[in-house]
Amino acid sequence: MAVAEEGDAGPAWRKPAGFALGLIAFFAILLTPPPPGLDEIGWRVAGGALLMAIWWLTEALPVAVTALVPLILFPALGVMTAKVTASAYGDPLIFLFLGGFLIAAAIERWGLHQRIATRVLSLAGGRPSLIVLGFFSVAAFLSLWVSNTATAAMLVPVGLSTLRAFDPPGDGGSITKGLSNFRAATLLAIAYGATIGGVGTLIGTPPNALFAAYARDELGQEVSFLGWMGIGLPVAVIMVPIAWLWLTRVAFPLKGVARLHTGPSADGPKPKPQPFSQPEILTAAVFLLTALLWVTRPLYQNVIPGWRIGDTEVALFGALLLFILPSGRLGTPPLLDWSVTTRLPWGTLILFGGGLALAEAIENSGLAAWLGRGLAGLEGVPTIVLVIALAAIVIGLSELASNTAIAAIFLPLVGAAAGGLGENATALAVPAVLAASLAFMMPVGTPPNAIVFCTGQVSIGQMARAGLALNVIGLVVIVLIGYPLALLILG
Repeated sequence: MAVAEEGDAGPAWRKPAGFALGLIAFFAILLTPPPPGLDEIGWRVAGGALLMAIWWLTEALPVAVTALVPLILFPALGVMTAKVTASAYGDPLIFLFLGGFLIAAAIERWGLHQRIATRVLSLAGGRPSLIVLGFFSVAAFLSLWVSNTATAAMLVPVGLSTLRAFDPPGDGGSITKGLSNFRAATLLAIAYGATIGGVGTLIGTPPNALFAAYARDELGQEVSFLGWMGIGLPVAVIMVPIAWLWLTRVAFPLKGVARLHTGPSADGPKPKPQPFSQPEILTAAVFLLTALLWVTRPLYQNVIPGWRIGDTEVALFGALLLFILPSGRLGTPPLLDWSVTTRLPWGTLILFGGGLALAEAIENSGLAAWLGRGLAGLEGVPTIVLVIALAAIVIGLSELASNTAIAAIFLPLVGAAAGGLGENATALAVPAVLAASLAFMMPVGTPPNAIVFCTGQVSIGQMARAGLALNVIGLVVIVLIGYPLALLILG
């Protein structure tokens, strides 16, 4: 799951200029009369939305700080009361993410990610292309359940240690073109795998859950954990092998990289794998139980009359078990203690709440309906053209700003456009949500890209060259796979 991303420092003037531009745009709207068909409240919301969009895009303030603006602005402008605005920051799906964060913290604390990575790499047998595929697969799988930032941070050290085994002997050994390509492909596999895996589940990246909350609150359609997996997981499963082939066959050919012969000889003793520790076993059991309950929830959610178990309740149940179950025998500390919460990405949860508050204001003020009427002139444009244009714009913007912020800006706009065009708003929003998480070109595009770039083993040119093609591939997969599945499952 992605956390709220902060870009690089950029030009020194960007943040103050963005701050000033946002205020100028806001007051310019407040001081002008609303356009025909929109009342004063809706026009004020438009000003607040534009202010937040500019500040998010330029990172004039930390994105989580900008997400707090509705708590001040909307009550002050008479748009919504403070109580109603604040309720968005306590949405149940925010606690779904909180439960996911806690489960991820336990996986990291007890080293389950390292065991998975080590096992997959052993299956690769020292073959460079399969090592890249192994890192790709592990990163994508972990990112279904764990923050993509945490996934990349956990796997990059494993990747670097693996790459060191391929270094030429001696200080004077030269790095061949093939070995340089292998380094770039391996590290980018971690970054791209973490990014791609995030689209597979509702907790994989914040835009997914933001979409589910928007669909429930503003469009009146429930998007379950299993329902989203039916859309996002096929996209991830298709993207991983295509991206792997692109990296290892085209962008960074691995010719000249010899297979690494490691381990004991055929005649020597075979090393015994380290046994699972009790904390690993218990953490894995809680993780698997939670995942199973998420997937099978439609079968039991109403098994007791009057009780309805949702995805959020399942996530918090799994987290609660981690705080209860002892890490050893009875009397030993639990698998998790409260100290881990100091390292949770609280900024992501605040950003999530700000996006929901903005979406609710746009919908309730009549601004969404007004925008929808304004977009009715596009009725003759084929839907597939709109989907392509929408996804391309969102991918481009996500290279420069937080993907959650971009989703928060575009979801109400897509909903309004769909209403004006007579399209299914829920299905039309899916391409935008998927596109927000499929940005591969720039180090500031996603936290995994930034983490990999900071190793010094991948240049901006290498990342941009590989990422541009994957942006296009991602766009094609969204249009040919993601949108049709959205129509089938949510239409």
